[in-house]
Amino acid sequence: MPRCVHGRVIRVLEKDGWHKIRGYDLASEYVTSRKDFTLTLTLSLSLKGEGNMGPVWRLFNRAAPSQGAANSRAACDIIRSALFAIATAGERVMDLGLQDKVAIITGGSDGIGKATALSMAKEGAAVVIVARRQEVLDQAEQEILAATEGQVMAISADVMEPGSAKSIVESTVNKYGRVDILVNNAGQSMAKPFEDVSHEDWEFDFELKVWGAVRLIQESLPEMRKVGGGRIINVTNLGGRTPGPASMPTSISRAAGIAITKGLSKDLASDNILVSTVCIGLIKSGQHQRRYDVRVQSEPDLT
Repeated sequence: MPRCVHGRVIRVLEKDGWHKIRGYDLASEYVTSRKDFTLTLTLSLSLKGEGNMGPVWRLFNRAAPSQGAANSRAACDIIRSALFAIATAGERVMDLGLQDKVAIITGGSDGIGKATALSMAKEGAAVVIVARRQEVLDQAEQEILAATEGQVMAISADVMEPGSAKSIVESTVNKYGRVDILVNNAGQSMAKPFEDVSHEDWEFDFELKVWGAVRLIQESLPEMRKVGGGRIINVTNLGGRTPGPASMPTSISRAAGIAITKGLSKDLASDNILVSTVCIGLIKSGQHQRRYDVRVQSEPDLT
């Protein structure tokens, strides 16, 4: 049978009719039929040690021998479907160690921020989502609660306001008692040729993406040290590393975010505080849809 690979599973190894999959904390069964081809996958977690192989899938294939390669392809397709069904049904592939941790996520009402909050909440973290638009924030809070039944707090705040960082961290500590993770995700794309960027554009972009993040880091560090460490994730983008034409001021502010990350990672290593950046590429997000909706009102031909 051909090797099958799924995005949430590292690899499948074939040995004596057993298919061993590297992974963690999976337990499920998937049964499907296709014409006269029936495949049952049963996964069990070995507690007494399968070495590093983790769980074990056993394949029972009751197909007509004459079907040959077609059966192999069908089996591979079904295994992919089975793995996808399990991975997306809330089964955890790996314990990320987030149970009872507390995470602050800015820009948490939409897009990357909301997806991050949802993923962390599913792993058992209490999440504090921060954004400016109250109605969208409330909707995101309800979506996360409905999907995870976890702990979620929504804070309406503008990280560009100098006092907001202190208020966000204080509210988090008052409710959950600690801060373990900070995700600086607040931001929006602003890309123009250099000569088209006004002084106000520069100030706005740096206030939102640089100083907003810096202030939240400053307020969060004492709380992370109290609990013996923490994690800071600064969301930047590829333009901060390799700016293209008409990419300012975003490429510059994101470059600053990358530099802050690299410097802090060395400064805070002794405190067991890991500082990382995620350099995103092009992302389909709500901000682009909103800009399109505004622009199409004045340029109907765009539709």
